[in-house]
Amino acid sequence: PVAGQAGIVRLEAFTISYAGSLGGNVAAASAPGQVLLPNSASVSAFLKITKIVNTANPSEFQDVNNVPNLLTNQDIAGRTGVLNPVDATMPDLDATPVSTVDVEFEVGPCPGFPAGKNVTLVVTPLDPAQGASANYTTTTPADCASAPDAKITGVALPLGYSSMSAFTVLSISSGGALAQMFPKVFEGEEIENVRIQASMEGTEYVLIAKSGREFPYQPGR
Repeated sequence: PVAGQAGIVRLEAFTISYAGSLGGNVAAASAPGQVLLPNSASVSAFLKITKIVNTANPSEFQDVNNVPNLLTNQDIAGRTGVLNPVDATMPDLDATPVSTVDVEFEVGPCPGFPAGKNVTLVVTPLDPAQGASANYTTTTPADCASAPDAKITGVALPLGYSSMSAFTVLSISSGGALAQMFPKVFEGEEIENVRIQASMEGTEYVLIAKSGREFPYQPGR
């Protein structure tokens, strides 16, 4: 500002140590809120499918910690020939077909990920003759340090190839660290929620506006 003219001075810092007074015509003065680094691991939210266990025989399981999502039909519609490599198959140790499985999830950061949030698992058969997609839900626990972070039991497996995907929705109206890693306004739309979902590339984020519009989003970009 120029002397004698109105102006605004904005200061942002991790710590403000100035203890003096501000003279002149000051309408309001306050310390800034939290300063977050979007790429910081401490505020990076994620959702992963980590394990698939035979409900009838827990010794048969598939550890998929290194597979963010089990999508075997993501891009094969209309294709012929060999399918893309399958992300996970259930072992068959007792020669009994696996009819239902328990699916385990990991959420993060821990601590920090809110408890009581719905996690939805969607199971879709590749062959339409096996029926439509089936949805299963669970909630995130109060103590995310106890593995698994969330679990759904008795998930029916359709015959043949199928896909599994999972998502949870968080409100960004709160003042928590996770909410602050997402913009409140995006492309002129006021944002209400963010959908965090497992994907082939890792965790994906979709901003959901009050109007219902959705925007793919990459924190820190």
